[in-house]
Parts: sequence; C-alpha cells; structure tokens
Amino acid sequence: RYVSREELAAFAGNRDDELRKQSGMEALRGVLALREAYGSRGKYGRWIRGHNAAVKIGDWVFVHGGITPESAALGLQEVNRRVRSDMDSESWPSSFALADSGPLMTRRYSGDDLTPEEKKSLAPELSRTLETLGARAMIMSHTTTLGLIEPRFDGRAVLIDAGMLDIYLGGRMAALSIEGGRLFGVYQK
Repeated sequence: RYVSREELAAFAGNRDDELRKQSGMEALRGVLALREAYGSRGKYGRWIRGHNAAVKIGDWVFVHGGITPESAALGLQEVNRRVRSDMDSESWPSSFALADSGPLMTRRYSGDDLTPEEKKSLAPELSRTLETLGARAMIMSHTTTLGLIEPRFDGRAVLIDAGMLDIYLGGRMAALSIEGGRLFGVYQK
C-alpha cells in the first residue's frame, strides 16, 4: 500500500528471482521477497509480531497512526491482539489495523487537512480518549510533518514523523526526547 520504489529495490535480487521462479507469479521486482520478509516467518515479520502496535510508557501512548475513542474503549491489550491477528489474516488490507480509523492508519488527530474548526471539535474527543487510556499525550508517526516534531492540541498529540527519507522534502532526521515530563525535538545539524 505504501511501499516506495526504493523499498522494493532493496528486496529485488536473488531471493526475489528465486521466489518468482517457484511461484510462476508476475510481480514487480522485489514484491515477493518483501512479502516473505514481512510474513510471519520472515526476518521483519517475526520482529514486528514480537512488539506491540500501541504502547503506553508512563503518561505517554506511542502508536503509528493513532488511537480513536473506539479503539481506546477496547484497551491497548485488545488493540494489540487485534493488530497481531490481522497481520496473518487474508483480509489484512481491509482489517481493523489498516482501517481509516485503525491504530496504524488513522489520521484523526494528525491529518494535514484538518481545519481549525475540526481541530477545535476534536480537542474534547482527544481529551476523553487520553483519559480512557490514562495518558497525558499520544505520540504518533504516519503523518509526515515539515521536518519538525509537531505538537498539536496543546501538546496532547505529538507528530514525530519528520520525513527522514530523501523522498520527503529532502529528508530530515529528528527524534523526540522526553526528559522530566517535557518534550524536546532533537535534530541533526
């Protein structure tokens, strides 16, 4: 769904050629080896399945896309169980995890197209969601910012995908540091 040509090129090689011959499938170079690597027995797939999609550390919830009120009501343990279950299902592309309101893909609090009115109306919802999770703020990636760590909703939502790859605005490395309950953006010089 969101795989760049560069990512596919990284998987195009001997293993991909071997898989293409075995399967007889015509696919873009790199696709079959990428699928294998992210499958349940692949190098990256095993690693991903060994970690949670959403985690709460102290007062902070970390998640790729975001946690909506509906997901928060399930609790993070159930959210993580569903994401793991979805990963090996045939309906992965239309799953809970990848739904527009799911924890990996939602842009409910991070969308570039949110108007000031929408942000204002979403603020109480985000507060209730964080209260349900027992959290102070939600730290999210998935939505690329303009090269900066971007707090929204008075710091209750923090976007950390500064676009490290060159294909996003020339790339800029950034990290979030949390020290003494305060957030700091750390940037490459």
